[in-house]
Amino acid sequence: MQDKSFEINILKLNWIDHTDNPADLCAHGTVFIRIANTIVVNESSGDQWTLSAAALHLMRTIENDYKPGNFAGQLIPCCGFFLIANDDLNQVKICGCPSGYDWDVQHIGNEIKLIASTGEQAILKTEVYKELILSFADRVKHFYDRSKPKILPEDEFDRNGYQAFWTEWQTLRSRLD
Repeated sequence: MQDKSFEINILKLNWIDHTDNPADLCAHGTVFIRIANTIVVNESSGDQWTLSAAALHLMRTIENDYKPGNFAGQLIPCCGFFLIANDDLNQVKICGCPSGYDWDVQHIGNEIKLIASTGEQAILKTEVYKELILSFADRVKHFYDRSKPKILPEDEFDRNGYQAFWTEWQTLRSRLD
């Protein structure tokens, strides 16, 4: 059951050029997010938000507080074209342009408080938030799974970044089950 104080829905998933291009490593799309009465992002904002990066960022917030600026990009980033693997290739920093959507995520006991840039707040049980975010992430993963297999970058730095992205994704998703 979705808490009505926070709504997050993927409206559309696509690749950047709207074709199933095996060289395109980032899933994009249209998303609707509402915190209390504040619409954070909706269909009028376009379909170019990097929802693969958004899903990973949001999975991180299930266990950790987040303030805008904690990641290299926003919770819902426009771009995520630069993936930097950490030394042991199990975490990734996702960098892009400065455009995107952000809000605060605070853990308070068994609840999560979301604070929009307007100051409006939503408080959800952690389990409800977790269910919403994992559903979002699973939908993105399903999009990858039903698309053509990706062509890994030839450049080692880029390849390591992409592999670290999926390693962190799988680690988070397994731990959060």
